[in-house]
Amino acid sequence: MMQPSNVGPCRTSDIGSSVLPIGSLLMIIDNTAAIPIAGTFSNLADGGIITSDVNNFQASYEGGDGNDLTLTVVPSYHNTTKESPTPCATKR
Repeated sequence: MMQPSNVGPCRTSDIGSSVLPIGSLLMIIDNTAAIPIAGTFSNLADGGIITSDVNNFQASYEGGDGNDLTLTVVPSYHNTTKESPTPCATKR
């Protein structure tokens, strides 16, 4: 049986229906090779947002030490204003 791994301030077993703290980082692929991950997952571009139950996650294929796939918990904006803030940080 696989044990939950500690990933930043939360464990992978906390993902379920728990509201995770904004900024929590989950390492999905810990690439130990010197080369970056080639390609992306279907429908998950670099910087893309996915929602799992009550949490929104932003993907980064340059996370961790620069060549890992990480998901960072980002805010969910549910408002009725005309201008909705973007939960994604602008890539440099």
